[in-house]
Amino acid sequence: MSTTQNISKESILKISRILESQHVIFYKLWDMGSPNLSEEIPTACVKFDKSGSLLSFDFNPKFWDSLTDYERAFVIAHECLHVILNHGSRNPSKNQAEHLVANIAMDVAVNEMLLNSFKFDLDKIKNCPNICLCDTVFEEEEMPNDRSFEYYFRKLKQTSNISMSTLDIHDFLSNVDQKTLDHITESITQDPSISQDEIEEFLEHIEKDTGGTENSQESPG
Repeated sequence: MSTTQNISKESILKISRILESQHVIFYKLWDMGSPNLSEEIPTACVKFDKSGSLLSFDFNPKFWDSLTDYERAFVIAHECLHVILNHGSRNPSKNQAEHLVANIAMDVAVNEMLLNSFKFDLDKIKNCPNICLCDTVFEEEEMPNDRSFEYYFRKLKQTSNISMSTLDIHDFLSNVDQKTLDHITESITQDPSISQDEIEEFLEHIEKDTGGTENSQESPG
């Protein structure tokens, strides 16, 4: 992993240990990329180069400095799930208003998954702004926390009271194509440090948000 002079090796090692403890695949994706600080983005994002290889996890310096290493690991895992779940290509929005709704729905699905399936501790991420969750986004309706982002997108389109914004920016997710996903899959499946059981466990955790597979579970409306 390449690093910048602005991010200490000690911090990178601490983040790596946290990611590996939550799931080794988060650590693997983090290890494939490069952590960078950039004032060009408001909070965080993940970018790719033209070859489809993972290029960088970018953080605004002030945002980075405001976070603990645990919170940084949460944001990095958040970015990893957006990529693995191919949220960029699955975005169904047709205009700017729907684009905002889709971004919030993506964050709800990812954040709920990180808390419930990968056991991140909400009490340890208090410095992270705009944590979109079922109970913060859908304040007037009880919402299941184990559905796909398309499900939350449809639900959000039915409400006119949307005051949340997202933790990160999703502008570069559209650059994630099948070549990129194939590269990531190959890197993970061919890594001898990752067992088949760990891969299957990860797939079970993300199965609920792999694109329209939960239709039979949805309630009418």
